[in-house]
Amino acid sequence: MSNYKSAVKRINKAVTKEQLQKASIGFDRVHAIGHLTDNELMRLDRKICDRLMKKSISTQKPKESS
Repeated sequence: MSNYKSAVKRINKAVTKEQLQKASIGFDRVHAIGHLTDNELMRLDRKICDRLMKKSISTQKPKESS
């Protein structure tokens, strides 16, 4: 699986705004070492913004299951 596809899965799996922020920081790091192109990073940022705008993301931390 490509780094881009893994990143998209991570975005889709995120439940909170904090998880998306952590993912974004990680994507920047992966991009910095050359494993994501400029275009891929822009597309990931757009996906994160779309998720936030749709309000399908909670601002609360997910409940941990025991």
